[in-house]
Amino acid sequence: MVAHRSIVERLDKPELVAWVRNRHVEIVDFRIDSHGRLIGEAVVATAGLTGEEWGFYVRTVANASDRLEYLLTGRDAE
Repeated sequence: MVAHRSIVERLDKPELVAWVRNRHVEIVDFRIDSHGRLIGEAVVATAGLTGEEWGFYVRTVANASDRLEYLLTGRDAE
């Protein structure tokens, strides 16, 4: 999770924020979930994925999500 609903509600156009970020970040997609939170995710086929590859995706999503969280809130929490 990049940002709680309370943060997302303060954004002027949260869908546009996610869309613009998606244009600049490879592998990771950002979206607003059904609870109004901003979420970072990577959709990959897991069949045949090695542990090293899985770790790469997890770290990539975490890093991109932390970066966007910092840009939106000025802090890196949770």
